[in-house]
Amino acid sequence: KYLQKLESFFQYIKREFKVQRKGANMTLMPGIGLVFGVAVGSSMGNIGMGIGIGLAIGAGLGTYLDKKAEKENRVF
Repeated sequence: KYLQKLESFFQYIKREFKVQRKGANMTLMPGIGLVFGVAVGSSMGNIGMGIGIGLAIGAGLGTYLDKKAEKENRVF
């Protein structure tokens, strides 16, 4: 019950102050890139290469967004 209250508090802080946890985008973006990579790979006929490209794009985008949030001092 305590952890639920704590998570609810973190959600409130993120919503009200537009902040995020450190590395939040890096954990989300490779998964989105993976989905994108499967779609691109299947259209190209080589799913393996599409997955690799999607993961690389997702990891790069996640790193970029995390660094941007850190520069804007929106990380806790």
